[in-house]
Amino acid sequence: MRCSIAVTTYNGSKYIIELLNSIKNQTRTPDEVIIVDDVSTDDTVSIVKEFVEKNFLVNWNIFRNESNIGWKKNFRKALSLCTGNIIFFCDQDDIWHKDKIDVMCNVFEQHSNVKVLISNYVLLSEGCKQIRAQKESDRNDGLLKWLHGNKRIGTISRPGCTYAFTKEIAELMGTFDNENCAHDHVVYNLGLITDSLYIINRQLIDFRRHTCNASTYKMKFGKGRKALEAKERVDVCDVLLKYCQKINNTQIEKSIQRRRNFYSARMKIFNEGNLLKMLGFIILNVKQYWSIREIFVDLIAMVKSK
Repeated sequence: MRCSIAVTTYNGSKYIIELLNSIKNQTRTPDEVIIVDDVSTDDTVSIVKEFVEKNFLVNWNIFRNESNIGWKKNFRKALSLCTGNIIFFCDQDDIWHKDKIDVMCNVFEQHSNVKVLISNYVLLSEGCKQIRAQKESDRNDGLLKWLHGNKRIGTISRPGCTYAFTKEIAELMGTFDNENCAHDHVVYNLGLITDSLYIINRQLIDFRRHTCNASTYKMKFGKGRKALEAKERVDVCDVLLKYCQKINNTQIEKSIQRRRNFYSARMKIFNEGNLLKMLGFIILNVKQYWSIREIFVDLIAMVKSK
């Protein structure tokens, strides 16, 4: 299988060399590296060009947008330029472990049912406070696990930089998409509803999380932020509904619609800021929640400022 890496950059000169070296030094060489810069105002582009030329990386291609289009559209543009059977999303400030491509491509080659594969990661937390890693992201036992279940619909369990997926999923995204949704949310959920989403318990990347991450909410934790999160999940559900309606899968369509209704109602209550309504909603929908902790998070958010 040919593999492509979709890299997006924007003012990433501080960390970009670490990333580029980690890709160059992979035990399995990528067949194609697509780098799309979103009109950086620093020297990111010149650094990348010099690195590519110095190392004679003939299969690395650099593109620079004519105007800034934002990180969501930029990832989609990079994805559209990839020609490989397997595609990796790549942020500009992470560090890939040397066997990341080899391990993940081997899974695809040995398991034809896998179409979206995510890995665990090592968290590099930077900024004014320590950021918590996602649950079980430190597991490194090599176990391959199928991710499924209706409660996962609309959610995401790992950052996009841990993803690899097939061209088939990329084509589905091209057909059933919403550019307001984060690229990794769409890929994750298309894998979920096609029963092809898996995680391998290997830490294959150092994931740098700091206040400059594009995906980090700038809002303080509270009602406003939770309403935005719920809106994003509603948008993802709308993408999935379009797919199910196209293939006439009424069973999964009903499951998606239930989750959409759940997120939509949460969004409305967060926007209203009515604690009593949230309490009533939780009582009526307790089975829709992942855990007791998630319920407490909703309640705490209701007493925080927007």
